Amino acid sequence: MYSMTSGTLATSWTQVWIDAHPDINTPDSSTTGNCHGMPVAYLMSLVEWYKMPEPRMQPHEIVYLGLRSIDPAEVERLDWISAHGGMVFHAEEIRRRGIEPVLAEIAAKWGGGGTGGGEKSYEI
Repeated sequence: MYSMTSGTLATSWTQVWIDAHPDINTPDSSTTGNCHGMPVAYLMSLVEWYKMPEPRMQPHEIVYLGLRSIDPAEVERLDWISAHGGMVFHAEEIRRRGIEPVLAEIAAKWGGGGTGGGEKSYEI
């Protein structure tokens, strides 16, 4: 499913990515080489030889919820996303704080007005 994500989300940003994995590896950084661990990297044009057409996903347009299995190169990219306005909530943080305060923080940033747009990505 995730190998198709870049095609299905290419026109709708503001992503809530609910997954144990950030899926922001590149072919050069992936420990497995599996493309299903790379869709966010493609959407943000982080893959050297592949550039998404404009508009590309920007770091401030993603919220990660429930991360728990992160490859070393992804740690740096998540720091970069956070530094540029994206939101990253690890599973442990959600367990510690509870989901309601986390959702309230997201709503405070994004308005929570139910204006439509955006996509949610789940891996169950």
